[in-house]
Amino acid sequence: MPSPSPADQPVLSFRNIGFTYPVGGFALAGISGDLYAGEHTVLIGVSGSGKSTLMALAAALLGPSKGQILLHGLPVPGPSERLVPGHEAIVLMRQQPEFSLGMTCRQLLMKHLRAYERTWAEAETLRLLTLCGLYHFQDRLPTTMSGGEQQRLALAIALSTHPAVLLMDEPLSKIDPHQKAQLAADLKQIAAEEGVACLWVLHEPELALLIADHIWVMQDGVIVQQGDTQAIYFRPQTLAIGELLGPINLLPTHLWDRFPQAIAQSGFLRPSQVLITPDMPVLRTQFLGLFSLVWVDVDGLEVVGCV
Repeated sequence: MPSPSPADQPVLSFRNIGFTYPVGGFALAGISGDLYAGEHTVLIGVSGSGKSTLMALAAALLGPSKGQILLHGLPVPGPSERLVPGHEAIVLMRQQPEFSLGMTCRQLLMKHLRAYERTWAEAETLRLLTLCGLYHFQDRLPTTMSGGEQQRLALAIALSTHPAVLLMDEPLSKIDPHQKAQLAADLKQIAAEEGVACLWVLHEPELALLIADHIWVMQDGVIVQQGDTQAIYFRPQTLAIGELLGPINLLPTHLWDRFPQAIAQSGFLRPSQVLITPDMPVLRTQFLGLFSLVWVDVDGLEVVGCV
C-alpha cells in the first residue's frame, strides 16, 4: 500500500487527462484536479458528460489516452500494465452491491480479512461493523437487509482493504428517500474518520450539496467549473451549471438594482436570495414541505423565490 501523503498533499491527482474510446471516439479532455484525505468531491453533469468514464479511469479500469493519474504522487498503473485491472488502494462502490450467497455480515468481513491474524481480524470486523452502524446486524444475511443496510455493508467491506480512495458511483440511488440523508451524513463522517479521499457521482442536487466539500461540473468531457459548494451554488459560470443544483434565476442587468442580492457581474440569484414583495404578481406556487417555491412576475420576467 502506498505511504500516506501529508494532510496538505493530494491523495489522488488527475493531470491533464484525456481519453478516447476505440469505438465511439472522444470522451474526456484536459481533466485536472486533486482529491484530499477525508474530503468529498462530487461530479455533477448531465448524462453523457463523461462522469462514469472519469470514474473508470480513477479506478484504473481504463488507462488515459493522455496525461497522468497519480496516487500519493506516483503514477497509477493502467489495465495494460497489470494482469488484473484496478488498484488495491482504490475501491469503486457501485449502485448495486453484490455479496457471496449464504454468508452473514460478519462472515463476509472475515472472508475479506482472512489474510490477517485471526484475533486481529475478528476485532477489526467488529470495529468496521460498529463504524458502519451494523453491529446488531452481524449475524444477518445481506438478503434480509434493506438497501441502505446493504450499502453500509458494502462500505464496511470496502474499508476492510484500508483504501486511500473511495469512488462512489450513485451508491445511494436505490435507497429509500428517508434513508438517504442519514446514510450520506454517516458516509461523510466515516470517510473523515478513516482519512479516505472520496469521489462521488450524484444526480440529486440536495445530496450533492449535503455531501460535497468540492464540486466538479462536467460538460461534454470537460470540467467546466470546480470549486467549493457555495461557489458552485451561488456563483455558477453559466445558467446550465446553476440549474444542475436546483432552480436559479438569471436576471438581466436592468433588474440588478431591483435585486441587490444579485452577485455583481453575474446576475444569478437563487430562490432563497429573492425577496418577494406584495407588488409582485404571483404566477404559481409549488409546496415542498419545509418551504414553497413561488414564481412571480417582475417587470414581465418570471422569477422564482421561496417562502
